[in-house]
Amino acid sequence: MKKYLFIVLLVSIGFSQKSYNEEHLVEQNGIWYKKFSDEVVNGEVFKKIGDMEAPLGKMKDGKKNGKWMRWRRDGTKEGEEYYKNGKEDGRWTDYSSKGKPYYEKIYSDGSLKEMIRYYDDGSIQTSGKLKRNNAKRCS
Repeated sequence: MKKYLFIVLLVSIGFSQKSYNEEHLVEQNGIWYKKFSDEVVNGEVFKKIGDMEAPLGKMKDGKKNGKWMRWRRDGTKEGEEYYKNGKEDGRWTDYSSKGKPYYEKIYSDGSLKEMIRYYDDGSIQTSGKLKRNNAKRCS
């Protein structure tokens, strides 16, 4: 039994993910590193707000990957961003202080494809798709 417990502990330590404070990171040539080190960031990134750690997102091989969050000092969500291999990819949403979406940008492989702005009631105020880097109104 002790043998299996040792193996489980060894495997869990090997697969545990590192956690980084965003203040201790620096970007060089599109890759994020731990300050005063050659360590490429791989793991969870957080931001210290007061005495709390607010989760921001994950990095893989020094590049942002997946869902990233932006937080206000009061703890409410300011925005959501999505990355794929360090490039903007997916729907980015900015939220009002009341928690409602008021602006969205849609990216694909690092390129902005569409923008949408909302009224307070959630209906679309304006929207536009980008075609050859020229905005075209769609509403």
